[in-house]
Amino acid sequence: HLLARVQKIRPRLHVFGHIHEAYGQEEHGSTIFVNASTCNLRYKPNQPPIVVDLAIKKAK
Repeated sequence: HLLARVQKIRPRLHVFGHIHEAYGQEEHGSTIFVNASTCNLRYKPNQPPIVVDLAIKKAK
């Protein structure tokens, strides 16, 4: 499943936006999960966009 794959890959950022009532962001381990769904259950936009600032990793 998707969550198992994300946990295996461990990206810095995982963005999705389907579950309307779960809008927001959480950090688990090294991954920031962002549910960017801006609409409510009636498909009316009622949430602001989410901005995520990521630090740039320096190349070795």
